[in-house]
Amino acid sequence: MHTAYAIRFLNSYQSLLSSELDNAFLTNYDGNIYEFNAKIKGRNKIEHPIKPINTQTFVTMNATYADDGNTIYFASNCPKGFYNLSAKEQKKVSADKAKDFDIYKITRTLKGTKKNKPCKETWGKIVGVAPVNTDYDELLFMQQKSEDGTPIFYLISNNENSIGGYDIFSVQPRGNSFSKPVNMGYPINSIANETSFTINREKDMYLTSDRIDGKGCRDIYYVRLLDKTDTATMEEDNMVTFATNITDNNGNPVSGVNVTLKSVLSNDMYISEDLLPYIHEEQIDGKTCNVLVLTSTSNEIGQIDFALPANTKFDVVLDKNQYVGVEDSFTTPEPHQQFSKDFVINKFEKDAIFVLNNIFFDYDKYTLRSESDKELNKLLGFMQDNPHMEIELSGHTDSKGSDSYNKALSMNRAKAVVNWLVSHGISAKRLSYKGYGASKPIATNDTDEGRQLNRRVEFKIKKIQ
Repeated sequence: MHTAYAIRFLNSYQSLLSSELDNAFLTNYDGNIYEFNAKIKGRNKIEHPIKPINTQTFVTMNATYADDGNTIYFASNCPKGFYNLSAKEQKKVSADKAKDFDIYKITRTLKGTKKNKPCKETWGKIVGVAPVNTDYDELLFMQQKSEDGTPIFYLISNNENSIGGYDIFSVQPRGNSFSKPVNMGYPINSIANETSFTINREKDMYLTSDRIDGKGCRDIYYVRLLDKTDTATMEEDNMVTFATNITDNNGNPVSGVNVTLKSVLSNDMYISEDLLPYIHEEQIDGKTCNVLVLTSTSNEIGQIDFALPANTKFDVVLDKNQYVGVEDSFTTPEPHQQFSKDFVINKFEKDAIFVLNNIFFDYDKYTLRSESDKELNKLLGFMQDNPHMEIELSGHTDSKGSDSYNKALSMNRAKAVVNWLVSHGISAKRLSYKGYGASKPIATNDTDEGRQLNRRVEFKIKKIQ
């Protein structure tokens, strides 16, 4: 068996790939492939070219050995049918006929292989690896063996099933053909480019990637590959079941609510294969991030179930026409648990009341803090989208302090929200405010948690049209 170890330098068009550290290929600056064999005289210099592969016009690169040591896979950007032409005809094909890189293979027969003696080579026909090749780039095709001795191949491609740019795929042999490439998933692959890799017999993978959390242009990452049984166990061990019940403010279930869950992924997270299609690229705070986005719609009894990775923070958005949207967040628990979170989504109708979450004031004051801007801007957008709507802002406190003090404080806090909206272009004629002090609690005042819920600002729809 020949185990491959690869180092690739894309910027210089050089790559070195060796088998058992005796045989090696080098792609030189001229875009051709050369072979090195430390044990065979006449081939222990880099200047031994693989003549049938190399061309004067197109780029060949990333040659690898199959486990027989004589079948060679390589990538080339030559046009279709190029290797069926004679050497004279090949020279007539111009460079502007270059296309996306595909994987090809060629097999040779060696004679006179005694130690330190030159080999006589007979080369077979060069053929494309059709099940692997697509209308995209296939840059590297490498064979390895699993622990039970069955061969497995790995591919680098930016095909339609890649998460981002170039990804690493696994490919199973099927007689004289191959299976469809399967994306190896996150965190091996990312929205960036995984452009080279090496795997040893112990399934230690080292890969290069230009993902955004790296130290430079491209960095080296280590991954330990798992067997299928280990992978299945990890997927099972890393998942939780999440259920949500969605009701209106009267406790009635609401169907047809669109629910979106979003989580920013880190490189050390394991994501099951089923979730790979839902990873997207997104700009967050000026950085490009891998984001897992899951969507579903509540059923007739207002319920949705998700299978989610454990110990993961999710932002959640609820949306339905004629209802006021809800934004919240949660973190999934340890694996093997079921958990639920209930949401209330209120219909857009007269006298409906909505709590403004994340409105912040300093202690004992009624000056809005900057952390309130996100929630205030949501209310501003709501008013702008409904130009005839009129609302009443109401302030509420917990039961600590005198009634007169709490009523004045709550009124001033409601008035602060009104002033903010007016300063952002909403007519004062559409706004009113009241302070209710501690007279309308929504939770107990006997606990810190209850008192925190009671300290709030709400708005009530007074007029829609």
